[in-house]
Amino acid sequence: MRAFSVALVLASLALTGCDSRVAQSILPGEWEVIRTPPQMGDDKPKEPIIRRHCISPEDARKPSLRAMINPSLTNHSPEDEAIVANGRITGNTTIDMPDGDIRGIPVEIDGIFSEDQFSFRSTLYLYGQQITTTFEGSHIGHCKGRRTR
Repeated sequence: MRAFSVALVLASLALTGCDSRVAQSILPGEWEVIRTPPQMGDDKPKEPIIRRHCISPEDARKPSLRAMINPSLTNHSPEDEAIVANGRITGNTTIDMPDGDIRGIPVEIDGIFSEDQFSFRSTLYLYGQQITTTFEGSHIGHCKGRRTR
């Protein structure tokens, strides 16, 4: 009977997609984040922006998208609304333009993460257009002489 119960539990976990190896946290230390801005039909393609920063052990245990991409942000951003759990990064929110002319612009965030890397898209919907920025991050090691935030 016990073997049957164990087999039943394992089968139900497999069917529901639950996996104990699914990331719940990320590694503390230095991360490199590559942000690829949207290409908006400009004559000159926009270059990716590469940034490095440190993530503290506290932020790594319960990661937020803000900590993962730019812990020095001081203003509210769509990343504050994203859920980072079970190996997924998801969010649906709205933003206002900095000048206040346009309010309630829909933003969707969708991606994946593991303990040492992440990838997600942030898509803004404005005037019938989808404006997508992609982010990719990789853990590159310990923070070298930098204060971990």
